[in-house]
Amino acid sequence: KNISAARLIFLQGLKFNPDSAHMWTEYFRLEVLYAEKLQKRQQVMSLNDKSLNEDEAHKDNFLNYKTAKIVFKNALENMKFSLKIISDFVSIANVAENGSMLM
Repeated sequence: KNISAARLIFLQGLKFNPDSAHMWTEYFRLEVLYAEKLQKRQQVMSLNDKSLNEDEAHKDNFLNYKTAKIVFKNALENMKFSLKIISDFVSIANVAENGSMLM
């Protein structure tokens, strides 16, 4: 329920285990699921207004999977472009409703 706390836990874990494919994969999954949650919330609330304030612009970054993309990039750098982690990330993206936005 608390995305900030979850991110902090992942970041602390990755600080001590930067080569943990499982941790990178689950962190990526968290960001993808959070982006989907915000997308669904936006659809329900019909927030299609183009005049975004700062908070809405921040949420827009999540709606476009920008944080998940950053996690993906950092994971690849830390994991030396491991084919397993790429495969795992693609599987997560394919399950996401708008996963094509990730690729």
